[in-house]
Amino acid sequence: MCNDISFPLGQAGYPVCKHVPYSPVMDVLPYLSCRALENSSLMKGACREQQLLWLELLWWLRTGSFFHHPT
Repeated sequence: MCNDISFPLGQAGYPVCKHVPYSPVMDVLPYLSCRALENSSLMKGACREQQLLWLELLWWLRTGSFFHHPT
């Protein structure tokens, strides 16, 4: 589940769980490759996440809010 989905759900009070396989890499690769094949929207989510990050960075640069200036 992408962060742009799970974060608003968590903020709305819904419990959000993420499954993170933990094992030696060679044991986890078959599992991860199967999940990637099943989830064709994986790359769409990654592209969306990258778009959101760029928009945030551009906003910070435009507004001059890139550095925090405590009052």
